[in-house]
Amino acid sequence: MDHHTTLLLTPTAPMQARIDSLFHLRTLGTPTAIHTICAAFHSTDSDLLLHELAYVLGQIGSTRALPHLYEVLHSKTKVYTPIVRHEAAEAIGAIGQMESIEILEKYADPATEPEKCVYETCQIAVELIKEAQKKGKRHGPTGYVPSQHEKGIAGANSIMQRIPLYRPRITNRREFIHQGITRHLSR
Repeated sequence: MDHHTTLLLTPTAPMQARIDSLFHLRTLGTPTAIHTICAAFHSTDSDLLLHELAYVLGQIGSTRALPHLYEVLHSKTKVYTPIVRHEAAEAIGAIGQMESIEILEKYADPATEPEKCVYETCQIAVELIKEAQKKGKRHGPTGYVPSQHEKGIAGANSIMQRIPLYRPRITNRREFIHQGITRHLSR
């Protein structure tokens, strides 16, 4: 199992490490990463992490996440707080599939959905999907596209992990500069 997968799915791992792993998996955006993020809904009771899981699935924009997001919105197997359900509805809207409208409309009615933040988000998500369909385009992204900065960080982290000698020896900028000067002077 990948280090980030293990961290994200470990309930006793520090929250910052779990969130860092979540955003690393978002950058990958692979089917395996999406599966791991969806599985993480069952590994925590933290509203913060649950909210971020739904948020990231919306950013990735893959239809693979929809069944999991529907389950969070329905809250049948686990009781999710309104803020987590709101974020699931927002993610469903961001993915932007027409078949999601029927589900979102169920929760967009204040007569049947008691939580204002949930029904308002569902109303907005339905309108966004419908408007995007009128314009002939899908509302949501086809997948998360990392910025050049994130690609650079991911590449640098990958290189550093493959060359473990650099990580323990160079821990800060001052040490890095000192080692560079020492190497230069010793030539």
